[in-house]
Amino acid sequence: MAKFLFSLDPLLAIRRREEASCKRELALLESQRRQLEDVIRARQREISDGKESMRTSLVGELDATLLRQQAAATMGVDRLARRAVLELAGQAQRIARARATLVEFAQRRRALEMLRERRLADWNANESRREVTFLDELATTAAARGATRSTTFREVFEL
Repeated sequence: MAKFLFSLDPLLAIRRREEASCKRELALLESQRRQLEDVIRARQREISDGKESMRTSLVGELDATLLRQQAAATMGVDRLARRAVLELAGQAQRIARARATLVEFAQRRRALEMLRERRLADWNANESRREVTFLDELATTAAARGATRSTTFREVFEL
């Protein structure tokens, strides 16, 4: 029996690899985004802990040097948190571009898959027609022989 061969299978394989590569890149970017979000949450906890520490040190005798150090530390952590937020915004843009690229590659791959499916359906229909034609020829040959002598169905197909 004949086997279906799609001439663009190598190109389809390339498209699938490109799409898989895009998916890996997007997953890496998403992982980096989650890490940045974790950093921001940690910085927010540090800021709130620093503020709580400042509140507790405002009770009783005040140590101006300690307050100044705590304020400087809180400002430093705040600066780091703001930097992480800016990095997160840049990461969101990179993720959006990567998603758009992934959609494009997926569309290109799907177009080839749809073409392959259409060609396979055409090939199957053509094979079916060939088979019907072959069986018709066998039946015609058997009928022609049957006019000269009596044959059984089994004899026709054991040609």
